[in-house]
Amino acid sequence: RGARTAAVCVDHTADGHFTSRGSHVAGAPDPKAAGHQNGVAAGSYIFRPPTISVCELEQLHSYCVDRINMYRAGTLAFSDGTVDSNVAAGLSPLVEWSGNHRCSSRMAMGDLLFSNNNGGGCQGGHHTSFSCPTKGGGGQNTCCARGGGAFNDATPVVTFDAVVKYLDHCLQGMWDEGIGLHPYTPGMKGHWETMRSPEHSAVSCGFAWTASGAVWLSQDFSGAVDESAAPQCSCAGKAAGDDDGCGGACAGCAEAAPPTTFAAAAAHWIGGAVDAPKTTIVHRKCTGPPSKQHAGRQHCTCPDARSLCVDRPGLELPCGVDGLNCTMCEVCPVSCAAAGSRCPQAEPTCPARVASATATAPWPQPLPQQAVQPVQPVRPRHHLGPPPPRPLARPPPPPLPVLSQLARTRRRVPLPTGGQWMPPPRSGSRQGACKTQGGNDGSYDEVWDVSEQGCMSRCEQRAECVAIEYAVFAGRREKATRCELHKEHVTHLLPLQNHACLIRPS
Repeated sequence: RGARTAAVCVDHTADGHFTSRGSHVAGAPDPKAAGHQNGVAAGSYIFRPPTISVCELEQLHSYCVDRINMYRAGTLAFSDGTVDSNVAAGLSPLVEWSGNHRCSSRMAMGDLLFSNNNGGGCQGGHHTSFSCPTKGGGGQNTCCARGGGAFNDATPVVTFDAVVKYLDHCLQGMWDEGIGLHPYTPGMKGHWETMRSPEHSAVSCGFAWTASGAVWLSQDFSGAVDESAAPQCSCAGKAAGDDDGCGGACAGCAEAAPPTTFAAAAAHWIGGAVDAPKTTIVHRKCTGPPSKQHAGRQHCTCPDARSLCVDRPGLELPCGVDGLNCTMCEVCPVSCAAAGSRCPQAEPTCPARVASATATAPWPQPLPQQAVQPVQPVRPRHHLGPPPPRPLARPPPPPLPVLSQLARTRRRVPLPTGGQWMPPPRSGSRQGACKTQGGNDGSYDEVWDVSEQGCMSRCEQRAECVAIEYAVFAGRREKATRCELHKEHVTHLLPLQNHACLIRPS
């Protein structure tokens, strides 16, 4: 699906990385200089996959800031529906420190490199923290590497939608620390405290990838924006090639390469096109390793998925894996090619009036090095350890005036008419997983262990919720339920047992 972008945008693609706190090196890490662990195949590191355009990367940075502000504004809440006390008292939105985005990505790349060279997991969390400018105190939250071999997940996280899905999941987990519901670190509170701190008034976000498709995300908070150290970027009302205000040039909109291009390019780096050892599809007829979440079922191998994911009338994709667009072509390139599978065309992201071209280079070229104003090393207040790493914070001075900025909002889709929850149009049944235009999962929030009626009630309490997907996972000893609160127009469903897709009435 991608993201609708402007005709001209700021290019936040990083141009180097930090090897340690304050030590910057131009260009991407040398893959020959170190071995890779945590299941990450030997290969290159990349600042931006060709499947994410320059303008989509700018959107990702802004989306990251907007998403944090939605928690601070109360638009997004804890998974149990309760409201944070600081939010109830009133929190100002954080300013997007656009001039610091590129530097945040340099730190993210350094942390990803250190993690892969030291056992994987979250070992690199905060390794290069506070290498970028801050003013009046600061802190850092990290979403450790996912996909591309990290944590035994081969699915590449290299599209706009895939990165958004992981970012949403990670931020919700951090916020849920406030009610003790973080899935991996019960009792931890640091990430949540950083997100809700009234002492912070600005934030920048970092992104880094491996060639196999693992992504590392970070959010860097500051007491205020320091324009002298990292001036704000803007290409609003400017033409391609104009000064972006922060040391670079504005870029014209160009469409990203299709996901299959990434698969071919990644195969070049990892030594040939190969199918992933397993997919995230689980079925009793599959022959892969047993599922830890679903008793009596196994993960599907690529040949398994070929026979199970057959085309059905009204569906544009044979099946979806982790919400990635045309994932079967990415995870199972050999099987898909043998079956003659084809991926649906991605919707254009550039404005219609802009003559855009599809990216042709296998990997984006690095930009000239941008100087970073050095900062004094500060001892982290939290102990570092996986997974995920604790957020870092440097003690702030007396409170500064809080800057404010209105958070952007996503385009709202009109709700259907009628007074009853209904299945998607022309589906004939409510049984299945919700799908948006192009067969994608769309954008949604997750709530676990609620009833179907409770899922409906939570949707009705949120203006942006247009549909729900309710799933029941029954094990031998216990049962779990998952409620997805969908924010984008649902066009059809993918038939799937123990799943229900329902459109919210107006």
